[in-house]
Amino acid sequence: MSGEGQQLLQLMQQLVRSSSDNDIRAAATKLSNTVLAAGCSGCRSVCDLFLAGDGHLVQRYVATMKGVSDTQSLVHLTNVLAECLKDKECSAEVCRRLTDSGGTEVVVASLRSLGPASQQYQTVTALYTILYKIGKKDPRFAVRLRLCGGLKVLLRRLQDNAQKCRICVPALQCVKLAAGNDQNVSVLGRGEAVEHLCRLVPHLWNMSGLKQQLTLECTARLIRNRMNRRRLLKENVIPRLLPLLQPRHKLEKKTQYNVQKAVLNIVFALADLKPGREALMEARVCEAMQSFLRSCSPAERHDRLFCRAANTVLRCVAKWSLPVARLESPVSFTAPAAARATADGKGDADGGSDDESGSETETETETETETEQPAALVRAHPACLPEPVRAPAAELLRCAPLFAELAEPAAPRSPPRAPPPSEASPALSPAEKGAGCQCLPRCLTRLCRQRAGVRPCAAPPPTALGAAEGRLTPGRLQEAWQRLSERGGQGDSRRQYTEVYRRLAQKTRHVAPFVKLAYPDMVGAASSGESEPLGTCDRMVCRRKVQSLVDDALGQRSLDTKVVYDYDFLVSTFSREDNSIRVLDNHDEKTVSSTLIEINQESSLRFESRFESGNLRRSIRTGPHEYDLILCPDVSSSRHQQWFYFEVSNMRADLTYTFNVINNEKLRCEYQTGMRPVLFSVKESLRGRPHWTRVGMDVFCYRNAYRRQARHPGSRKQQGKHNRVYCTASFCVKFPHDADVCYMAFHYPYTYTRMRTVLELLGSCAVSPDIWWGTETLAADLDGNTASLVTVTGHGPQHKKEMVFLTARIHPGESGASWSLEGTLRFLLSDAPEAAALRDRFIFKLVPMLNVAGVVNGCHRCGLTDEDLNRRWKTPDPHLHPVIYRTKAMLEYSTFVLKRPPYLFCDYHGHSCRKNIFLYGCSNRRSWLAADREAADNEPLVSCLPQALYRVAPAFSLRCCHLSVERSRETTARVVVWRELGVQRSYTLESSYCGCDQGPYQGSHLSTQQLEETGARLAVALHLISVPGDLASLERARAAYWWRPQDEFEREFALSSATNSDMTESDDDTDDVTSSTVTSLR
Repeated sequence: MSGEGQQLLQLMQQLVRSSSDNDIRAAATKLSNTVLAAGCSGCRSVCDLFLAGDGHLVQRYVATMKGVSDTQSLVHLTNVLAECLKDKECSAEVCRRLTDSGGTEVVVASLRSLGPASQQYQTVTALYTILYKIGKKDPRFAVRLRLCGGLKVLLRRLQDNAQKCRICVPALQCVKLAAGNDQNVSVLGRGEAVEHLCRLVPHLWNMSGLKQQLTLECTARLIRNRMNRRRLLKENVIPRLLPLLQPRHKLEKKTQYNVQKAVLNIVFALADLKPGREALMEARVCEAMQSFLRSCSPAERHDRLFCRAANTVLRCVAKWSLPVARLESPVSFTAPAAARATADGKGDADGGSDDESGSETETETETETETEQPAALVRAHPACLPEPVRAPAAELLRCAPLFAELAEPAAPRSPPRAPPPSEASPALSPAEKGAGCQCLPRCLTRLCRQRAGVRPCAAPPPTALGAAEGRLTPGRLQEAWQRLSERGGQGDSRRQYTEVYRRLAQKTRHVAPFVKLAYPDMVGAASSGESEPLGTCDRMVCRRKVQSLVDDALGQRSLDTKVVYDYDFLVSTFSREDNSIRVLDNHDEKTVSSTLIEINQESSLRFESRFESGNLRRSIRTGPHEYDLILCPDVSSSRHQQWFYFEVSNMRADLTYTFNVINNEKLRCEYQTGMRPVLFSVKESLRGRPHWTRVGMDVFCYRNAYRRQARHPGSRKQQGKHNRVYCTASFCVKFPHDADVCYMAFHYPYTYTRMRTVLELLGSCAVSPDIWWGTETLAADLDGNTASLVTVTGHGPQHKKEMVFLTARIHPGESGASWSLEGTLRFLLSDAPEAAALRDRFIFKLVPMLNVAGVVNGCHRCGLTDEDLNRRWKTPDPHLHPVIYRTKAMLEYSTFVLKRPPYLFCDYHGHSCRKNIFLYGCSNRRSWLAADREAADNEPLVSCLPQALYRVAPAFSLRCCHLSVERSRETTARVVVWRELGVQRSYTLESSYCGCDQGPYQGSHLSTQQLEETGARLAVALHLISVPGDLASLERARAAYWWRPQDEFEREFALSSATNSDMTESDDDTDDVTSSTVTSLR
């Protein structure tokens, strides 16, 4: 240590050892003079002393400062501390040590002792500077400040500032930090902090830029509270705030930006109140915003200000009504009498929002004896949530035929074929029905042998798919699958697929009126497999769009509109009888092959959406080549408008068409980060390219002025949300051919009839004798369509095999889930060594489509009853939610009757807000419930599958995975299976609608092939975690599949964090108006 450091150490030790006021004053004076005289070196030496050791010197210095009663001593001690914190390299660590030593409380006490009328202005400023620097490094600073009485000190300083117009910049900085806490905002508001700041507004023009910025930023933070907004309105400062938006040359660019941002935040918050909107309109805010929009800098960082100004105008002007007769869907469904009676007895099961399960009040009414639940499996049920609904014993008995493979004899034989759906299950004897769970294993054996043994599988005649080979070998099955996927040729496989699809489509029941079959579904269209980059958008195009919206809202632009497609009218004129007897077909090939009709530039496009999974309610032509599109909400609902799928024709290839989906509900979707819709061209298909392709230029999303109906207008939660509006998803398209018939969709469609076609073609193929394969009818939905259950395993003894349950498509609009599950099924039926090992160890139960009615009728999130079925797993109703009820009963049967709790459960989903593919799991220590956190930690077990899948799946992101269990997720499949059945490996697989931002697919959209690849790699990952000590299997998988490098894995593993809360589709349904429109388009 240098001589200067030794001298300072001696003075510091003398100071902390002094006991009398005179000794402290003398030591403090000498220490302060020495440090000030030494300059930077003295400052650094004091920092070294504070940071030496375990911080004991800092604690004693703070204690000395706390006990001093002499003002002069306090001045010198403050000077030393202020000089110490000037060192940027060491100040952060010194602040942390001051926080641990109670520095916040001591500084507040020192300010209180000096009083607001103190003449020591420099000392007061230095103390506020110290307090601000401590606060920046302390995440709990706002709470500490309130608990030690610091808010009262700040209020006195604000009052003194208002009276003398003498701004203390560090004091405003402390107010800004304190206002980061909502409770502090309320306290400061009651202490007239808003009024004190408003008294400074008339003098802002004479202040420095920093003082203007801090005054406005403090005001903007305080008026997050609605009462504080009303207090601000009483001060009538709006006319003085709006001129601050104009550029001023004397301010620096950064300061000018921050001042404008603060003013816009204040005005935007005031526009949330009716008195605020009236005051703003009286102050001619629209003219001020228009002027700001025209003069706004074209720099990218000003995009947020541009959108905030536009949103302010949209909040103030009268909202538009959506140009439809009513917001509810034109298609409705009346539940069966039994379902209506059950619903009437239980009340509104939907409660508040889709995100909350606490509002569910359904309770179990069955009184029959349940099977005994193993204590080690069942978790403590939260008392604050409704009791789960368990299937009665009689219902569990009816699940026995779904496990026919368990009656398999030891010797391999031909796989059983599923009986026709019309064939009833064998009836149980009265004794068996009354015996309850004790006779279930015996009943199971009798029923399964009756189902499986009486009907041996006869070899089917050779089909076109495998005519040359006869019965397909395991190696040929994968080859046949590949040919079935590549339906671009004119071979027999494509014709067979189309014929099966046409036949099955006639049996698909639907509530919405259908007039045709969609051509892409009829030919089994998929993506081309080529890499398709994410879209980009010109920022200035976005600005022009938003500016046009503002002009429309202010009535400064006249539009000549024409309705070119009206689904409501077509539904009202469509006969229900026609809907049931019409034979559906498709004639698009004849349409595009006919003589080319001359199409001039004034011709309108033609639209159609009356086919399976179709969704388009109205098309309005607003310009020569621009169309506003309105989507249908879910059946019997007025919300969930995101999925679209429609046909468009009568186009020209040399024109660019603009489509604006004006009733989109989600602002935070992947449109903002490069997602583009998909397009299928019939002419391209006839030329050998029957593929979905990503199209669209200048794709982006922004808020509009169309009024959006609140979910529950009378509820307390919806108060203050009268400004809810829809969003516009806009994109431009150039079609590949003149006079073509094209189909556009939100994502790659996967219909119910396609699923049935794939399963029937698989059943018609002679599967390898080593594979036990069968399909059963799980349950019928409310509209009469059946949900299928697929079983895949190997032949031989089944008593040692564990169960794996996979489900998909509970949300109809998440079509990527079906593509991923098809990939899993394809892999399980392949001849890969990993697939054979999985079949030998596990019995796979797959439910490919849980929400059949929603998929058929073009819904996005619900089915026929305006309920999110993924919020009904805890209390499913056998009449309203038959497929969910039956699936849960099957899981309970496996767990409590067969004593085979699932080894793994995975529910396949899609995600519109995040990129990549990722998993959600259930970790005890990340649960919202204290009882879960006290249980043994299961995170090492739960995290094995994500880590293995990250190794072998290029599109999978470990960083996006989360293992949190939130209260709002208690009624989802993943959490219900984890909590009620004790399944540790209970997951949700989320696939992005968009693409990837990591790995080899970075910057590209996810194709159907990549979705199927991830589904297949999920099975590979399951194999890897099921044989953790098998190095030979690990090396074989490493050689056979894509394998992520070790350094990349370690880097991602270090960055991955499972501390964030779950975010699923419903999390995105928010009204966060701070979301930028243009700046998010990067």
